[in-house]
Amino acid sequence: VRSAILQLQSTVAEEQRTFREILDEGHRASTEAVELNAILANRLLALSKQWGVDCSFVPFANDLMVDGNTAVEVEFIIREVVSNSVQHGRAKNIVVRISLVDGMLLLAITNSEDRLREMIENGTDGEIKSKSLARRLTSLRASAYADGVLKGSLLSIRIPLSRN
Repeated sequence: VRSAILQLQSTVAEEQRTFREILDEGHRASTEAVELNAILANRLLALSKQWGVDCSFVPFANDLMVDGNTAVEVEFIIREVVSNSVQHGRAKNIVVRISLVDGMLLLAITNSEDRLREMIENGTDGEIKSKSLARRLTSLRASAYADGVLKGSLLSIRIPLSRN
């Protein structure tokens, strides 16, 4: 029991540190470039520990430089999707793939467990049901599509890197 409490305490302390960093990141100028792969790899490692699931990351290339604001928003998206997948979809294995094509940041988030039912409108494929996720995507001028696959689900997100 003591070991479990110490582990929980460590996880809470790590989350508090991370949230402070995110808030600090949120105040940086949007032109400051950051390396997104490293940020997401660290975030998914922390989310694995937090939720007791396997979160893996498949990066596009060695370095993926984006502006600080985009990095913060993508991190919040990943947090919400993982949280919803675990809490509502009972996911145990989540994979986040990222790529960059024609000025679009593409995220493909899959789980091999139950479908992301809370994120799919009326239990069908297509529209995103999560209002907070939909708002975040709208603010980024992003588009998303949720799809139930043979076993699990796929959430595909397209974020334009130029939003002028």
